[in-house]
Amino acid sequence: MVFQHLRTVELNAFAKTAHFARAMTIQRLYSYIVFRNSPTNKVLSLLYTLWKNKTLAPYVVHLELDWTGKSHESVNVASKLAAVLPMLRNLVHLTVSKAIEIYTWAFDAVTLPSLRELHVHKSLSATFLDRHPRLRKVSIMLPTYGRERYAVTNLGELEVLSLINPQGDSKELLRICSDGNPRPNLRRIDWQSHGPNLTSSDMTRMQQIASSVRQVNYLDENVAIRNFVLNPPWEGVVRIGLRVSRHSMFSQSLEYHISGFVRHCCLSFPNVHTVDLLSDSEESLSQFQRTTIERSVKVLRDVHQVLTITGDGIVYKREGRDGDFVACRC
Repeated sequence: MVFQHLRTVELNAFAKTAHFARAMTIQRLYSYIVFRNSPTNKVLSLLYTLWKNKTLAPYVVHLELDWTGKSHESVNVASKLAAVLPMLRNLVHLTVSKAIEIYTWAFDAVTLPSLRELHVHKSLSATFLDRHPRLRKVSIMLPTYGRERYAVTNLGELEVLSLINPQGDSKELLRICSDGNPRPNLRRIDWQSHGPNLTSSDMTRMQQIASSVRQVNYLDENVAIRNFVLNPPWEGVVRIGLRVSRHSMFSQSLEYHISGFVRHCCLSFPNVHTVDLLSDSEESLSQFQRTTIERSVKVLRDVHQVLTITGDGIVYKREGRDGDFVACRC
C-alpha cells in the first residue's frame, strides 16, 4: 500500500485526514521510535503519550532515546521511563543513551518479555540481565561502584556482547564470559577499557572461552598494539575493528597506530580479511583523519591477507590478493 512508503512527517499528515487513515498509520508511527539529540521536553511528551494512551504501548517494537538538556531533567525522564517500560510488552530493541545519568533505577523493576537487543550506556542492576535470558545483543557499562557484578550465565542466545569498563579492569570481560556455559551463537565482542588492556594470555584464554567469535572490536583508542600478538593465534576471527579518535593531533602517530595495529592483528588473527576503522562518535571523521587513513592504507599494500579496510563510509578494496587498495564508496 502507498502509506507504507511514506515518511514519518507524511504519515502524521495522512493520519489526520480521516479516522480510517489514523487506524491504518498508528501502528506504523509507533512501532519504530528514534529520538536522537532531542530536547528533554520532547522525550517527556512521548513517554507521557505512551503512558496516557495505553493502547499505543503494544505497538512499540523499537525504541531509541537520546536527549539534551540540564542534568537534573534526566530524573524526570527516568521517572516516566520507569512507568512506561512495563507497558512495552512487544519491545524488541531498547537503546537509552548516557543522558540517563545516574538514574538507571528506572530499569530496576522492569521485565520486557520480548526484549532481544539492549544498548544502555550506563551500568544497570545485574539482575536486569538475569530477567532477560533471551537477549541476543547487549551493550552495557560495567558497574563503577559497589560489589555488584554482571554475569551472562543465562544468556544462551547471546550473539553480540559490547562492554565499557570505566574502571579499567580488563579481566572482568574474562570473568563475565567464563562461567562454563557454551555460547555457540556469540559472534562479536566489543571491548572498551580506560585502563590496562587485555594481555596476550588474557586473549588466548578468551579464544578458548568464545571459540565461536568471528569479530572483535577494540573500542579503546589508546589500545596498546603490543598486546595483539597471540600465541596460538585466534584463527576463527575474520573481522577486526579499531576506534580512531577524532581528537588525534599528530598524523605520524595516528598513521603508525593504524598500520601497527593492522600488522599485529595479522599475526594474531591470521584469517582476518576485513579491518574496520571506527569513529569515536556519531560524527564523521575529519579530513585530517581521512588523509591519514589513506596514507596508512597505502603503507599496508604488502599485508596480503587483508582484502578490505573500511572507515567512515569509505571502503578500500584490494584489486586481487596482491594488488593495491582502491577507495570506493559502498
